[in-house]
Amino acid sequence: MGPFLIKHLGMPLSPRRWTKADCDTVIEKITKRIPCWTSRSLSYAGRLQLIHSVMFSMHTYWSSLFILPKGVIKSIEAICRNFLWGHKAEYVKAPPVAWDFVCKPKKASRLGIINCGIWNHAAIAKHIWYIANEKACLWVKWVHGIYVGDQGIRTVENKENIAWY
Repeated sequence: MGPFLIKHLGMPLSPRRWTKADCDTVIEKITKRIPCWTSRSLSYAGRLQLIHSVMFSMHTYWSSLFILPKGVIKSIEAICRNFLWGHKAEYVKAPPVAWDFVCKPKKASRLGIINCGIWNHAAIAKHIWYIANEKACLWVKWVHGIYVGDQGIRTVENKENIAWY
């Protein structure tokens, strides 16, 4: 498929399941930020703050709207890891600490970086929570009117014409 023709709030819309190539935009946006920062003069704490505030906020925006492919999540984590330990988006040297160890909470004396894959699932589950609790949002009313109806969220059958998400 070629480039997306429709965008809403800066997000390309697609009627099919997202592929890694479709999500190149988010990876490019994150990678473009790194050369702008003077990473040579930043401490580990400064780079960690940029990961938390800028890189993760871009990921959060995308992951709250779509289920991102695992390859995209791995790429985002690799960019963050490489920036934290090596000052660049590309792999420079082996990290001194395993990424899973770094992604533990601050209460456990770790860096508190959130696992992007788990965050993506939680952000999408929020939408299911809204549908199940019948929040007073327009799109929830639409979902109930078209798909759920009177039967409840737990008994909805998967129909052929329902999109993958």
